[in-house]
Amino acid sequence: MILSKIKNLCKKRNLTITNLERNCNLTIGSIRYWDKNLPSYDKLLIVAKYFNTTLDYICNDNNTENPYVFTLNDAEQLIIETFRKLSDTNKGCLIGYATRLSEEQNALQI
Repeated sequence: MILSKIKNLCKKRNLTITNLERNCNLTIGSIRYWDKNLPSYDKLLIVAKYFNTTLDYICNDNNTENPYVFTLNDAEQLIIETFRKLSDTNKGCLIGYATRLSEEQNALQI
């Protein structure tokens, strides 16, 4: 059940299992064994956080991917995925830049 849920999450995001493993810093090929060997809690949590979903959704028959989160459009999803790959320094720079853009936009609307 766990592997099929993860495969479905990957498919929805046009992501391969291998790319998911890379993005989550998991051993390449490890997720494919999760249908036979239950993964550790910390590995499941990493994957759940990556997909912004719950452990309950991944591990149980719960069919609600995440009842607490709104759906992101493609551009928003791309921004988040790209942001997660940045160094902490570059994340700080990007947050500063986005804040300035937002402030400038708000100032123009007044």
